[in-house]
Amino acid sequence: TCAVDVFSLGCIYYYVLTNGSHPFGDALKRQANIMQGEYSLKLLSTTGNLMAVTLIETMLRRDPSLRPISSTLAVHPFFWSKERQLRFFMDVSDRIEKLSEQSFLLYRIEENSRHAIGFNWRNAICPVLAADLRKFRTYKGNKVRDLLRAMRNKKHHYQELPADVQQTLGEVPDQFVTYFTDRFPQLLQHTYNAMICCANEHAFTRYYSEEERKMAEKLAIEMAASEIKEAEVENKQSKIEKKEAEIENKEIKIVDDPNEDNQEKAITIEIPLSEVGEIAAEDPTIRRNRKRKKRPKH
Repeated sequence: TCAVDVFSLGCIYYYVLTNGSHPFGDALKRQANIMQGEYSLKLLSTTGNLMAVTLIETMLRRDPSLRPISSTLAVHPFFWSKERQLRFFMDVSDRIEKLSEQSFLLYRIEENSRHAIGFNWRNAICPVLAADLRKFRTYKGNKVRDLLRAMRNKKHHYQELPADVQQTLGEVPDQFVTYFTDRFPQLLQHTYNAMICCANEHAFTRYYSEEERKMAEKLAIEMAASEIKEAEVENKQSKIEKKEAEIENKEIKIVDDPNEDNQEKAITIEIPLSEVGEIAAEDPTIRRNRKRKKRPKH
């Protein structure tokens, strides 16, 4: 069956990538390990090829129904060219750039991101690039969005970069992408998994298989519901802020006579509340007209 072929192909991938090793061990115990579903990809993991590890793990699943079909394997990020990887990173950055901190999609991007970018991705880049990034804006070292933003900005403005920064990043796309994926080997897989909820959006259909797009439909519905709720919250907050602004600018009475009991001689003017502080600063004798109890006459 196709599932058996996928399993066999997974073993071949491991054999080729490790120069002759088998994921299920030596010949003596191999058959028993296959029956038990016990394999080891340790030799591949130590090389840092985590994308290949993730791919082969899905191909060697003990339950045949859980193994990916051939069309899904064909579009797996492990087989992407550097140009395609860069285009994906740019599309993701554009998609999440304006999202609020509470958005469903941004939560997926930032969730468990430590294994992809560490505690602070700025510590992993070279001083030359770090200094250039600080010239124009502040980047949060613990956010995937900010790392993708930095990649996008440097790619879009590559020709304007100083010569030493260009030399550090290398040529676009191959060396440029390698600069970042060598430092963050799980970034592509992490981002790819998080963005599957957008698999049916026009910009992302080319990156996901038909099988993955079907799986993404439920996530897309959940994301849409979350965005509607978020919009309602923002609308409510906007109304509150508008009401507060109206109250703040409400006109009040100001008197120019320090003796507020002498209301007959007081000259009353009306000004916006927002201007009271400025006027009071210029003339300390001016203050709000407020009610207070009259002193009893003896």
